[in-house]
Amino acid sequence: MTTNLMTNSGNNTPRNNPYAAAASAYGTAQEHDLSGFEIAAKLYEGMLRFIGQAKKAYQDDRLEDMVEYNIKASKIVSALLGTLNFEEGGKAAVYLNDLYLEVFKRLTFILRADDVVAEFDYIRDLLSPVAKMWADHAENAKKANPDTHITAPEVPESLR
Repeated sequence: MTTNLMTNSGNNTPRNNPYAAAASAYGTAQEHDLSGFEIAAKLYEGMLRFIGQAKKAYQDDRLEDMVEYNIKASKIVSALLGTLNFEEGGKAAVYLNDLYLEVFKRLTFILRADDVVAEFDYIRDLLSPVAKMWADHAENAKKANPDTHITAPEVPESLR
């Protein structure tokens, strides 16, 4: 059985689904048709895409575009922070909270980094294993007989 890391009313309608509120930061039109795991996976996919676009905009000296992509990624991080369920999520929710705060901080101060491109890569590397975990959960949940365990990613040294 998986641990409930995020709040969930049990009802998948957009009004009652906290994932739907987070998905609105990503801009999906179909969030009410997706499971919570699928929405989380899409949110991570969106964050990673926006971070990649921000990095590319920085490399192309398009700082205004970089800021816009950072804002989009930060909105997703903020929305995910708001969906954490510390009562049921335990250590996993604490880990995600720390991860989201670290990502938000690094995105906010990205231009203060010694190497901005490397900083974008670092943020991507922090998020990628967790993105894979959510994608694995989403695929697993679609099975007639879901697995009872999905391997959690290693906790990065910077979050210990």
